[in-house]
Amino acid sequence: MKNSVKNYTSKDLITALWSETLDSAYQKMGRAHIRHLPVINDDGEVVGIISDRDFQRAIWVQSDDRIPKARFDVAANVKDYMTTPVESVPSDAKLSDVARRMVIEKISAFLVTKNENIIGIITHEDLLRALVHLLETRTDRDDSVKLSVSDLTYNSPVGHIVNSLNFAGI
Repeated sequence: MKNSVKNYTSKDLITALWSETLDSAYQKMGRAHIRHLPVINDDGEVVGIISDRDFQRAIWVQSDDRIPKARFDVAANVKDYMTTPVESVPSDAKLSDVARRMVIEKISAFLVTKNENIIGIITHEDLLRALVHLLETRTDRDDSVKLSVSDLTYNSPVGHIVNSLNFAGI
């Protein structure tokens, strides 16, 4: 089924160690062009998640800097700023249910599980990819004219989800 989470899950997880410095994890996230890192402990168990928003809370800039650069307290570790507990969804969950949950719970990413094993992550950006796919493939009743973006945005359940995500700042 095309509208399930498994079709839009990012499966190559990049993780941060909970004892890793914020600067190291931030650079790792930047190199990978992602906004969420599952956090693992020394035993390899997922114990949290750190997002770009968590890093924003920790950033400070010296007043004498002419070019602002993200700086973190050298003593700050990922575990000091990560979010716990980590929320998850099953791989066969419906996209609409996941999007609704993101809006209600104000969460921008869920770990994706299959048989209680983590198989990836789905983020608000992945849901936007799903929306783009729906917009590009959806047609009207006689299948001859594609619906306009504005029609879908304002007059469909997908549009209501997008508006809710936008309103929630996700």
